Amino acid sequence: MWRPWFLVAVGALLYANSLSAPFLFDDLDWIRHDRLGALWPPAAALGDGSRPILNLSLALNYALGGMDPTGYRVVNLFVHLLAALALYGVVRRTFMRRAPSGRGADSAAALAFAVALLWIAHPLATQAVTYVIQRAESLMALFYLLTLYCVIRSDESERRVAWGLGAVACCALGMQTKEVMVTAPLVALLYDRTFLAGSFAAALRSRGALYAGLAATWLLLLRVDPSTLSGGSAWAGFGLPELSAMEYARSQPGVILHYLRLCFWPHPLVLDYGWPVADEFGAILGSTALLAALGMATLWALCRVPPLGFLGACFFLVLAPTSSVMPIVDLAFEHRMYLPLAAVVVAVVVAADTAISRLSAPAWVGGALLVVIAVSLSAATVSRNRDYRSAEVMWRTVVDAVPENSRGQRNLGVALMGLDRNEEALFYLQEAIALNPQTPYARVNLAVALIALGQADAAEAHLRDALKMLPSYADAHSNYGQLLQRRGELEASLRHLRAAVHYGPSDVLAQLNLANVLMRIGRSDEALHYFRKATQLDPYMPKPLAGAAWILATHPDPSVRNPTEAVRLAERAAELSSWQDSVVLSALATAYDAAGQRDRAIGATEQALQRATELGATGEVQRTRAQLERYRADAANSASP
Repeated sequence: MWRPWFLVAVGALLYANSLSAPFLFDDLDWIRHDRLGALWPPAAALGDGSRPILNLSLALNYALGGMDPTGYRVVNLFVHLLAALALYGVVRRTFMRRAPSGRGADSAAALAFAVALLWIAHPLATQAVTYVIQRAESLMALFYLLTLYCVIRSDESERRVAWGLGAVACCALGMQTKEVMVTAPLVALLYDRTFLAGSFAAALRSRGALYAGLAATWLLLLRVDPSTLSGGSAWAGFGLPELSAMEYARSQPGVILHYLRLCFWPHPLVLDYGWPVADEFGAILGSTALLAALGMATLWALCRVPPLGFLGACFFLVLAPTSSVMPIVDLAFEHRMYLPLAAVVVAVVVAADTAISRLSAPAWVGGALLVVIAVSLSAATVSRNRDYRSAEVMWRTVVDAVPENSRGQRNLGVALMGLDRNEEALFYLQEAIALNPQTPYARVNLAVALIALGQADAAEAHLRDALKMLPSYADAHSNYGQLLQRRGELEASLRHLRAAVHYGPSDVLAQLNLANVLMRIGRSDEALHYFRKATQLDPYMPKPLAGAAWILATHPDPSVRNPTEAVRLAERAAELSSWQDSVVLSALATAYDAAGQRDRAIGATEQALQRATELGATGEVQRTRAQLERYRADAANSASP
């Protein structure tokens, strides 16, 4: 019984240094207030995509911890540990059935322990565990392994029906977690043929109802949005041009061989390869021939050495949805190897055990070999998890490994911009454009950096170019609108900000900027609408709350003016900004004044003035000082007899 606990302890130790890492890359698109804001009704938590179980897990995380990444990472680690235990259970029960003469349950447990330990410690698994949104992969793998485990138990246990229902339930949950689960019923049937019934016919005769139930779970995939697989969804990639089936297929042999190399030599690991389409005939022919040989060997083994053939078939079947002819925007991602890696590890452990037995080596040799490999893999995993500690560190690893990856260069530039290192960011953003001149994304990022450096004219040229390349690019409209707003060109700014809201309705900053421009041109009713919309998208952002509060406190129409609501919103905004934002404090003072709380209005204005002075905001200081003088004068007048 000590082995499962040891696996849990090792896994927890290996990933402990990743729990405080921030959200990265695609996390930022999918873990947002507007996507994870409700658990009821159930449809809200399940989301409107094709992966409702994943959405539900993220919504539960949000309900318990908001936008703190630690809670999400703890759940990811928990899923990884459960998957390792499920793998241990599947392999142990399989080895117990196939144990050579003279080797019993303890030997099977030892081999299963070796498999689970190497798998849980392998750094190739980190992308499915430490990269938060790839919980889709690890959670799907957990349900995949639990489906197999339940199938095994349905053959052994007297409660066959209960275990069969468990297998169908796990398979259904997996189908609603990630589409790769589509191969699970086939792998379960192949397992039954190989290890339980001895043939497909016998498996279907003895467990026909079970396989009918597993096959029925395919119906759940009918809700999959075709854009998920064609590249129109953010789940499928990160904005590269779509690939044809032929381009994808001819590139995948090289990708799969790269995956296999990483199983045995996991360095370097890369978050985003930007893998190019294979165009060289020699490379395509060589990789395709080698992969075809592996496929033929698998078919031969299925007939001659079924257990070995099963491992090869598992490897290819699990990878098939993402690594065959079905075009997904990105050609290679390491998280796709999370479950196929288990098949490789099992094959290596069995081969090593067989070799040690045939050589009649002492018993300690196998243990020593396991320790050496496990320690080496563990060290690599801990080191890889350190790369997730910041966006800058992670994207530097990408640029160092794949300098020709335009997206990697761009994202490193964006990470540096987030650290206010705009001059340094320019180099990487310009390099991204040089590598891919037709990318509008890097041009917008470069424009933002140039604006921060006071080079508005150069920034405008890049924003115009970006909109020529992609007229529906919401971020380009939003940033161009902000640039025009600073110049005082409010009508032109309004046009671009309206376009930003139209093309990017979930962009809270676009909503906020549009509201600010509307306020400046005197359209307070419309501005209030967009302030409220921004608050709905992100209830933790103080500026929209403060803007709505100011309008509610000052609106000339009594049917709109609501000082009580204004005070509530402004106090919430001040709390969210830790009472340190002079603009928010000024809005709070305005709300207090409208509610007749003059002393509190004066106090909030004094605090706003102090904060504006500390920040050196000259215009804000002058405006707030005038506001304070007005409140004091009103207080003095009201106190006079």
